[in-house]
Amino acid sequence: MSKCQDIYRPTDTANYVYKKTLLSKLDEDKKAFIQSVRTEPSEKRKVYNNLYNSIFDGLIRDVNNNEIYSYPKLEDYIRSIVSQFTSYEENAKRLKIMISRDEVKNAYMTINGTLIFNQNFLTILENENQLAAVLAHELGHNVLAHSKNKVDKYVQISTDDELISEARQIKKQKFNKNKEAESLLKSLVYNNQKKRREDEIDADKKSLEILKGTKYSTSEILKLLKILETSDIEKDSLTTEDFRKILSLESADAKLFSGEGMSEYTSIDENFFKWNIDSLKTHPSCEERINIVKNLEGNQNPVFEKNHSMFQELKQAAELENIQNAYLLKNYGRSLYFSMLYLKKHPNDRFAANMLSENLKQLKIARESKNYGKYIIFPNPKEHSRSEQLFYTFFDNISNAYLDKLVILSTQKNKP
Repeated sequence: MSKCQDIYRPTDTANYVYKKTLLSKLDEDKKAFIQSVRTEPSEKRKVYNNLYNSIFDGLIRDVNNNEIYSYPKLEDYIRSIVSQFTSYEENAKRLKIMISRDEVKNAYMTINGTLIFNQNFLTILENENQLAAVLAHELGHNVLAHSKNKVDKYVQISTDDELISEARQIKKQKFNKNKEAESLLKSLVYNNQKKRREDEIDADKKSLEILKGTKYSTSEILKLLKILETSDIEKDSLTTEDFRKILSLESADAKLFSGEGMSEYTSIDENFFKWNIDSLKTHPSCEERINIVKNLEGNQNPVFEKNHSMFQELKQAAELENIQNAYLLKNYGRSLYFSMLYLKKHPNDRFAANMLSENLKQLKIARESKNYGKYIIFPNPKEHSRSEQLFYTFFDNISNAYLDKLVILSTQKNKP
């Protein structure tokens, strides 16, 4: 990208027809799901209705907030891959696709058969075959009706007379009420998480079955799982020297990079559950999934790509799209951070440089309106990488005058 003289043109997201149509379809789906439980007993029907309203209202909110957006090139590419899944052709044909601006590298299936694909997921995938493995896994969830089953299970538990009676008895107790309530909650949560872990493994198995019926190599499922195993570890990082180069500073005072945020942050909410949170992960460990999948019979196909050039085009654009997406969601701190990471690798990229300048201007406005902390948050070692801590500490420490200087420098640098 840095060698290209033409500035990157991000996806045109001002597609009001797409948004209006999508909102209408989601509203129709919500009504259809609520209608489907009209014959259920009143208590169950009430829980179903609350769940369906919550699920679809959440999706509608994401569309209205522009978290879901029109990206025809990526949507069509995903459809072209899913069309290869002939072993479950009807499910594949019915599949709806929505692209999300969420920076988390993830994809998931909703109850109405919609695949939500976070475009930033592309940044860690190596080839189309691995993307096909992701899509086959999510279609597996759809084929196995995992979302619907979870809703049904929740309704069953919520209306279970024995559980309701037990909860009422706990409420009446004078002593050990909290201990008893926590014990009941632990039981419900662990059982729920166990089922979710089983669902992920079943979807892995189904994805292998789906890919076996295509030209795609099943071996890429294992490679994908290995990538996911380290996907939360930041591959790129910023140093104090990077700040000097990227922000065009003659020097950077070391004091700007030090503060409480760079020390170990250990405070924990006293009301947080005092039991092993690590065992409640949504997904089983990738290592466990790898060990299961590698013992299943796959195919001997080589790595396959139906459209290598399209994958490469979308992947190369993904980081820049992520910068733009964070900006459009008004996450100016994150967009600035992503801009700096990209400029470290591609120092001459005009789009990233422009976005850096625009984000600095937005932070200046936020400072003036006493809204700066919304975008430059307190660094937390439990949530942020060392690089992110450095970033938040620096921008938390700089003065208004220093920020003004950064805005001026970035603006001057971007003049044609």
